[in-house]
Amino acid sequence: MGHTVVATTVSEEIKRLVDAALLPYLRDQFAIEATNAAGSARVPFIVDGLNLGSLSATELLRLKNLLTDENLKNLVANIPVRSDSEIWKASANEDYEGRADVFETPRLEGDSFTTITDTEILLDPNIDKEHIPSSYRPITKEVKTTIKRGSYTSQKFSGEWTLRQKQLVQERIGKLLSAVIEATKTVNDTPTMEPNLATDKLLQYIFYGNE
Repeated sequence: MGHTVVATTVSEEIKRLVDAALLPYLRDQFAIEATNAAGSARVPFIVDGLNLGSLSATELLRLKNLLTDENLKNLVANIPVRSDSEIWKASANEDYEGRADVFETPRLEGDSFTTITDTEILLDPNIDKEHIPSSYRPITKEVKTTIKRGSYTSQKFSGEWTLRQKQLVQERIGKLLSAVIEATKTVNDTPTMEPNLATDKLLQYIFYGNE
């Protein structure tokens, strides 16, 4: 049985996107924010027990903007999902050896049939077959015959996610956004620290010199 090979899967494409684009971008962005926020008040950023670091108000704002960005929303919204109305299991097909995220439906086998329709002329006992009038219209009926055309096998393969996997991504983004909002409230309530600069001496020096 031939089938269309699953060239790539959702998980494989997400890994490529993360490694090639998202991870380098986030590292660069948050390295800049960390530099700009040096010395600023920070709070632990923890979601579902996972400690994601200590962030400043500006870093939290940057993260909030990323989580609410339309590009991220569209990326998640367009993740393809396989049908929940069919039974799927990890594929045992040799074409997908080592690729645990390719799934298959049960293999179906059977015979295919077609119907041929013929027209049969019914015998009319009132008509002499040797002397049929020219205006005579014979009585007919359709005769349908079912014949076997051959055998078939049917099986589907997919590298798509389940709907639940997609929903979990959306839920985790929602949790992150809620955590950002709470952390921002906390960091904004952090008492202001005393400045390291002797500001009074600075102004004294500017206006009166080193007296």
